Amino acid sequence: MKHVTKLNPPSAFSFSCLAAAAGSLVCLFTLTGFAGGWFWMFELTSHFRVQYTAILLVLAVGFLCVKRWRWGAIFLAFGLLNGWLLLPYLRVTEAERATAGPTIKLLAWNVNSSNEDFEELSRLLAREEPDVVLLMEVSPRWERFLATGLTGYPHQQIAARDDNFGIALLSKLPLANAQTLYLGEAGVPSVQSRLLVDGLNIEFLGTHPLPPVGSLRSRLRDEQLHSVAAWVNRQTNAVVVAGDLNATPWSPLFRNFTEITKLKNSAEGRALNGTWPAFFKPMLIPIDHFLHSPEVVVARREILSAAGSDHLPQVVELGAAKQPVNP
Repeated sequence: MKHVTKLNPPSAFSFSCLAAAAGSLVCLFTLTGFAGGWFWMFELTSHFRVQYTAILLVLAVGFLCVKRWRWGAIFLAFGLLNGWLLLPYLRVTEAERATAGPTIKLLAWNVNSSNEDFEELSRLLAREEPDVVLLMEVSPRWERFLATGLTGYPHQQIAARDDNFGIALLSKLPLANAQTLYLGEAGVPSVQSRLLVDGLNIEFLGTHPLPPVGSLRSRLRDEQLHSVAAWVNRQTNAVVVAGDLNATPWSPLFRNFTEITKLKNSAEGRALNGTWPAFFKPMLIPIDHFLHSPEVVVARREILSAAGSDHLPQVVELGAAKQPVNP
């Protein structure tokens, strides 16, 4: 008679080991994210603070429930550390919203250069009726549609490209001082124009740096954002910078950019919603931004749904501050 070996199901110990290993890796990524200014691969780990918070808090509860106190305490501490970085985006700032009078509505969307659902843009604009539209990844095909198939936005500044870095600014109102700029060494275009909001002149810049994948692209992305910061600091009017910046608020490069320019993130106090990758919502991260100087207030900010692109569009309504602005 043959001896048959009975296969036992994986033990609870095996599952706890796997969970501990996964949680340890997330803790490691939590730490390397703070060192993103030293190495481009470390910076990539800085972008997923929302996901790190959720994973670590779930693991902490699980380990504490089975009385694995040490692992539970470690994961709880790292989960709270990541969660602390999210706090500025969770506080509601109704007082700022109350200062807004007449507003102008702006919509920004990375349409994805391979996206051929041009009519989705028409439907989106019909629903939202923005005054000004910033589009990124504008290919020559998109340029032809904007010129001939889109109505209601006669004022256009377009720099189309065959790669993923074409850009376009569309407006219902005349664009003052509209021009295409090339900031940094990457050679990708940005668009500039002056907007008038409730008597306040605003210098608007739409930009789309390269994604920081690899040391060269990371350096070029950083150089472009440094050049944008220099452009911001040369302006004498209020400023709005918008676009797919290929950086989240927790990137050391992004924090340095906002510290140099003194620009505020329109997402602060309005919850933190990711914009990419739209095709896999659990991994959504906020890399599309509207940043503004203190003279500008945000009456509304919303992430919208739209088909065809790997980015979600966002819309803001901007007004002029009615209270004295602290320098």
